[in-house]
Formats: sequence, C-alpha cells, structure tokens
Amino acid sequence: MAVVNLPGTPADGTTQDVGGITYTYSSSKGYWTAAASSGGGGGGGASVTTSDTAPSSPSAGDLWYKSDTNALYVYYADADSSQWVGVSGPAGAAGAAGAAGAAGTDGTDGTDGTDGTDGASGIVNTVYTEKTDTFSGVANGTPLLVTGMAASLTPASTSNKIHLTAQISYSQTGTTYKAWFKRTIGSGAATDVHIGDASGVRQRAGVPLALASDANQGNSFILQFIDEPATTEQVTYQLYVNNDNAVNFRLNRSQTDSNNNTGGRYISTIILQELGA
Repeated sequence: MAVVNLPGTPADGTTQDVGGITYTYSSSKGYWTAAASSGGGGGGGASVTTSDTAPSSPSAGDLWYKSDTNALYVYYADADSSQWVGVSGPAGAAGAAGAAGAAGTDGTDGTDGTDGTDGASGIVNTVYTEKTDTFSGVANGTPLLVTGMAASLTPASTSNKIHLTAQISYSQTGTTYKAWFKRTIGSGAATDVHIGDASGVRQRAGVPLALASDANQGNSFILQFIDEPATTEQVTYQLYVNNDNAVNFRLNRSQTDSNNNTGGRYISTIILQELGA
C-alpha cells in the first residue's frame, strides 16, 4: 500500500500536492481537504463521502470521512495499487487533566487596628497630706481657713471620682466649732462641698466638732466623702471651720497646751484617692 506523506504539524492553509491532488489543511476542522491541481487531469475536484463504510467506485483523490471512527481517508491510485489512505485518525481520548497550578502568593495581611485603651478602675492615684505643727484661730461666724490642711489631685479622667478622708486632731471648750471642705478646680473660685442643707441661719458644715471636757486634752474627728469634680484640672480641697463666738479653734494641741505631762502634740491628715470609673 502506498503512503501519502503530509506534514505532521501543518499550519492553517498549508497545501501539499500528491499525485496530482492538492491537499489543503484547515486548523479549525483538523483535517486536509483535496482538490485537483491546476494542469492535472482530475477534472472538477474530488468528491467527499461521509459514511461508516467506504464508498464504492472511488476515484483518485476522493475523500471519505468514516463517521463511526471520525477518521478521514483519501483514495490514492498509482501504477502499482489503489487504496484508501488515512489522512487523520479518529479523535484521541481526552488527555489526563494537567497538574494543578501552584497556589498564588497569599496577600499581605492588613494591619491590625490599635486596641482601645482600657479605662482604669479601682484606686488610680493617692495623695497624702500630713500636718504636724499647730494652728490656732478665731472664726466667730466667718469661715476660718485652717492653714496646712489642704490637698490637691489632678484626675486622669472627667468620669473619675475622689474619695477624701480627713482626720482632724483639735481641742475646744465652751464653743461648738464645725468643719467642712471647700473645693477649688484649676484657678476657679473655692466652693463649699458636701455640707448639710440650708436651713434658716444655721451654720452649714460637714461634721460637728465635739467639746472637750478637759482643757488639757484633745479630740479627734473623721470627715470623709466621695466627690465627683468632673474635670481633669487640678482639684484642691481646703479645710475650714466656723463657730458663733470668739473662742479659739486649736489644731494638733490642747486648749491650755501646758508644757508638762498633761499637754500633747498631735497630727492631722488628709488622704485623697482617685477612683477610676
């Protein structure tokens, strides 16, 4: 059997003359088509037959598309023999799936947002003031500032509170002094805080200071409250006392203050504790 040699990997439109037949390759169809070469004796071109069986009485150059196997044949005749020659075989089985492509590079992670600052809780700050020397003065109806009995604190937040505890060592006989604190925020005016309600002409204060029965002895009293200044400016608390006559108020000493074993010296303190919200 003669073999027709056509290019193995033809480009679309490639032609090849074989035995007076011109074959043209169509890449979209995947096979060659035949036509008689100019100047040849093949007449008006080869016929194309589509069937499961070969056409009877073929002429040289005829094409047969074997539909059950999807193969294309050309009828070739020379001086020695005549036969159908395969031009393109049946479609091959689908190839195995190619290996999966490499995974793309992961994108860069976004920057984490900054964590919010936790609000402080409990005791945030503590200020301690201690007065060890003595003080004496007369109020007689006018608020008397007690020198050395003041403490300041600057809150970290407007929602924080201030717990004030004051221990007052004093002496008095024959009068009734009262004690309280005035609060100053920044450079503002001093205002009374945590005092009793107004009632007639009664003196308003935080605590009463009891009389001493012995002029050689002293008394001690505790004054405390929780304040809400609602500021981040410096807050100052100053101790004041008042009474209704000209009898002295004495701090950290007895009334007689005798320089003997009956006399004494004491301390008075203020503690400010900032409480987180």
